[in-house]
Amino acid sequence: MEPPDWSANPPRTPEDLPADLAALNRGHRVNAYFWDPQGAIKLFLNDAERICREISQLPPNLPDGLDQAVAAAQTTLSELPALRKETP
Repeated sequence: MEPPDWSANPPRTPEDLPADLAALNRGHRVNAYFWDPQGAIKLFLNDAERICREISQLPPNLPDGLDQAVAAAQTTLSELPALRKETP
């Protein structure tokens, strides 16, 4: 059996994967993010933005390093627009 040409003709659906692919026969599955990497990146960035917005609204001067988490969330929020531009 000829191996698939992953560069020129990558699989587009689970049905396009070789039936005898060893990894799949060992119980591994390819999740939906594999088939839509751009969608997965956008979903990840949306989730990161939501989480960082929630964290950044915590009050200042929190104990136990939580103030550092707020600062990190605010920094991440400021960097998200550039990350989104890099995602087609």
